[in-house]
Amino acid sequence: MSEDVPLGPLSRASAVGVLLRVARRRIATGRLAGAAELLRQAIEIEPNGMAARITLGDCLIDRRRFSEARRVLETGYLLGRHLGDRFASAACLNRVIALCCRRGSTAEARQLLQQVIRAELDTRGALSTATLVNLSRAMRGTWSMQRRWRLLRGAMRIAKGAERAEILQATGRLFVEGSDLDSALRAFDEARRVAERMRATPGRRAAVVSDQGLALVKAGRYAVAVGMLREAAQRHEQIGNHHWAAKLARLSRRAWRAQQRLDEIAKRN
Repeated sequence: MSEDVPLGPLSRASAVGVLLRVARRRIATGRLAGAAELLRQAIEIEPNGMAARITLGDCLIDRRRFSEARRVLETGYLLGRHLGDRFASAACLNRVIALCCRRGSTAEARQLLQQVIRAELDTRGALSTATLVNLSRAMRGTWSMQRRWRLLRGAMRIAKGAERAEILQATGRLFVEGSDLDSALRAFDEARRVAERMRATPGRRAAVVSDQGLALVKAGRYAVAVGMLREAAQRHEQIGNHHWAAKLARLSRRAWRAQQRLDEIAKRN
């Protein structure tokens, strides 16, 4: 561990509670690697603790360690089912589904969604915001853009706190997919404001800024994209996503060169 957390003669439950609180504080300040260490320690102390597993999965996703995150979350899903904790198992599985959608495995995502939908309807009689967002993602190429957008609007109506930033970000990505870049940029801009206001994790805020920058490049707004991509690179660098930060920095330089060429053409004309 990079920093010791004194646990003293605490009970197992108390020790896990301390580790979770400190880990969440580290996540809030962008110290994701240190947070992951504490969460793994919490899991060692209490292997049946679902909160630590879910938080670790989120932490690894923010660090873009997707394969490792999936392993953690799949274990959490099976453990939740074994313990009879349907809410926690559904939370883990929804995160796995989001990872499937991220890598384009929509057929697998749809199959897993059937399990989540049945579980949520049985336990709460309604679908969670995460399920609605994942359903919109997974039905790409099958449902119309309008129908998928309505799912996201439904999710927004029941969303709380920082959840709203994720839904707005998903909305922006949907608009990018449909080549409605002006609407996408408005959605990302609102997602950023909500993420800041609701104190979303640094990983979420970095992801939103990245999407903003990439959408600006697609829209050919290179001058604005340069600054946005530089900021995104800095945000990812600060939370330890060095490889992705380097990619964003390279893309920022390409956008700068593209803007230079446009300026030269404009001068000649």
